Amino acid sequence: MTKKILVVDDSKITRRMQKRMIQMLDLSTEVVEAGDGAEALEVLKGQAVDLVLCDLNMPNLDGEGFVRALRGGGETKLPVVVVTSDHSVARSERLIQLGATAYLTKPTSPEKLRDVIYPLLKAA
Repeated sequence: MTKKILVVDDSKITRRMQKRMIQMLDLSTEVVEAGDGAEALEVLKGQAVDLVLCDLNMPNLDGEGFVRALRGGGETKLPVVVVTSDHSVARSERLIQLGATAYLTKPTSPEKLRDVIYPLLKAA
């Protein structure tokens, strides 16, 4: 069964790179995209996804606000992996407390991405 991943990032280039990495991993996935947290929430109203890869620093609704809105809206099971260039341990711990499932720092590799998302997709 094909799994669906929502990639949320304000950079089209980053979304494209993440999509390519996911395709390279050959995980039988479909990738949908959103340009910020607000757009991601709208996407989630219209379709089910199995995992979210979300940037932290975005306009309109950043990654932290997205996680807060998602978890505050009652969605507790959808895995959310925050992918960011922010290497702050305090920030990653706060995001996990807010409900992020995992925290991955940029730049990332297909192998690092696989190690984080494969178990989450398998469990979904």
